[in-house]
Amino acid sequence: QGFIYAAWQAVGALLAALLFRLTRPEDYLRDTASATAYEPSLPTRCASEFLGTYILVLTVGLNSLGKSGVAPWAAGASLICMIYSLGDVSGAHFNPAVTLAVVLSRKGNCSPRHGLVYAVFQVLAGVLAGLLYTGIYDIQTISMQPSDLYSDRAAYIVEFVFTFTLAFVVLSTACVKGVVSPLSRNFYFALAIGASVAAAGFAAGSVSCGVFNPAIAFGLTVPATLNHGGLYYCWTYSLVQLAAGVTAALIFQVTHAREYSAKAYRATQD
Repeated sequence: QGFIYAAWQAVGALLAALLFRLTRPEDYLRDTASATAYEPSLPTRCASEFLGTYILVLTVGLNSLGKSGVAPWAAGASLICMIYSLGDVSGAHFNPAVTLAVVLSRKGNCSPRHGLVYAVFQVLAGVLAGLLYTGIYDIQTISMQPSDLYSDRAAYIVEFVFTFTLAFVVLSTACVKGVVSPLSRNFYFALAIGASVAAAGFAAGSVSCGVFNPAIAFGLTVPATLNHGGLYYCWTYSLVQLAAGVTAALIFQVTHAREYSAKAYRATQD
């Protein structure tokens, strides 16, 4: 058994090296000037979004099927790790609702076209991660729906509130400078984002299943169709979450109006 484990661990290390090369091609440029001026291409960004979302959904699924009592902490921790790993590649959204908020706020260097492509890769990653954890647990799946103790309306409310919170935290920490820092980016952004997911999971998990992400919704419900589950709550949750992303972008433009001043705009172009 030990040798088999070691062999699979070696395969994992090799895969990590290949994915690092895929998402960090600038580290292999020999021309220093080219490396300094490097901007990730759309395929590289999509690979980043796919990888981060895949790890997030796989973590959620394995914790859920494993009946872990600390699933929200695990989800938050996986998100923190992947955001710090890939944040400067694609922005590390890993969530179509967050991508929508970033696009509408015009603060994350993500055009509407790129945002749409991001969302496709995020959902695809969620579904494939869902199929993997389902296979690991011998076709056991997760029923994503409101708890029997709560109404659909209650579930939609908490999904809206905490998806809004997540998207707003992303905009307020990952897309703006620190309050007093001269640096172009603060360095606590991933901690804040991961903590918001953990808090949301503990607060709302017993009400709505604690999803807050259309990619996770698809990653839970599509595999559930193997056990005759439906997609109704996948679509309704996703619509609520996307609406929360829109709301976060609108509120952000009110609370962070200075980010849209002429001076701030010129600073972003320098």
